[in-house]
Amino acid sequence: MKKYKIMTAAAAVALLLTGCGEQSGTITTITVSETETISETETISETKMTSVSETSHTEETAPETSETDTSASEEDMEKTISELFERNIICSVYAFGSADLAWGGEPVSGDNIYKVTDDRFSSYSDLESLVRNTYCKATADMLLYDFPYEGTQLYVDVDGMLCINADYAGGKGYYVDWTDTKIIIDSLTADRCEFTAVGSITEPADEPIAEEYRVSGAAVYEDGKWLLEYLMS
Repeated sequence: MKKYKIMTAAAAVALLLTGCGEQSGTITTITVSETETISETETISETKMTSVSETSHTEETAPETSETDTSASEEDMEKTISELFERNIICSVYAFGSADLAWGGEPVSGDNIYKVTDDRFSSYSDLESLVRNTYCKATADMLLYDFPYEGTQLYVDVDGMLCINADYAGGKGYYVDWTDTKIIIDSLTADRCEFTAVGSITEPADEPIAEEYRVSGAAVYEDGKWLLEYLMS
């Protein structure tokens, strides 16, 4: 198509130079000189080519901008999930999972309620705040009021003190190391994020070998903040 336009302009100039303009009603209406006609034709051609080039460049670079925006969003989410997962480890490993928060001394209520001595918590509200700022409401309520069984509380509030019900206390082996946890975002929408946490595990053996350990998780956007959907270990 471009070659056709250039050839047409050249043909018009040739007709003017050979005197054929007198034989054509269309050409005799041209009042500018041959030099001006060539210059205008070249300018129009260059303008069209520049316009096409700019349009093509814009169409090619548009997808790159979109990809950059998506990548930045996932990077921010990785940081958010990492912070949530760090708090999850305190809960799943040291409070509600393989072990309980340290406790001791004499019972503060009845024969089975003891004061928690873990330095990370100075009151019951400290533990409640950690739980509610880590998990969605349904999971937080379960951990605080229905753990380890429905209708039971592992941790109780005694005059503001964080206490534990020794009847439900207990521990078990835990061999996962989350020291250098890697978070991988698997999917992300406005109100839900699915991800994979990668750590390492060393099972008891005559010759222990550390192996990669992966666990899938999800976070939901609830009450203006991201929260884990469930306890992860």
